[in-house]
Amino acid sequence: MRVVPGHLVRACVAGVLAIGLLGGGAGTYAAWSDTETHAGRVAAGELGLDAGSTTIAVIRPSADGSAPATLPGDAPLVAGDTLRITTEVTVRARGTSLAATLLLDLDGLFGTQAPELAEVLRRDLVVDVEMRGPSGSVRQAPAGGPWSVTEADHGATVTATIETTLPATAPDGAAWGTALQGRSTAGAVRWSLTQEA
Repeated sequence: MRVVPGHLVRACVAGVLAIGLLGGGAGTYAAWSDTETHAGRVAAGELGLDAGSTTIAVIRPSADGSAPATLPGDAPLVAGDTLRITTEVTVRARGTSLAATLLLDLDGLFGTQAPELAEVLRRDLVVDVEMRGPSGSVRQAPAGGPWSVTEADHGATVTATIETTLPATAPDGAAWGTALQGRSTAGAVRWSLTQEA
């Protein structure tokens, strides 16, 4: 008869016992769960913006009454110029019960200007926003925003036209002087789309 070492016997018995317990349903079972209650709607899907074109132009009235000239956005400003910025984005909004807020942030637009010039340009700002759906339907959005977006707006192109005219004189009634000399539009506009709770 052959003698088997004790540790080998114990290992074999432990293996057989483990297989028997786990196979027979007597194994360890752990259930992990976590719950959280949300006060709003929960939506799954896709939400985002695809950047389109942005153009900046300076519209300068002619001295002789003929048609105004359209200059590039980096042209130095003079009194009477109209600054026109056109920017667009395409909305991605797919999902169940999806609701979001679209916002156009103009804070960076005049950040590089002299404070008195930035104040005047902001004061007479006109913002016109149009949402054109994929089917060609057009919806005028209220100026200033924010604007509501739902899954029905998926694929819509949103175009904003921002205009402001530089008055002939500075706020104190004097000529613009050095506040205007060499200044151009070096700022930026920013779109944001945020899901509503």
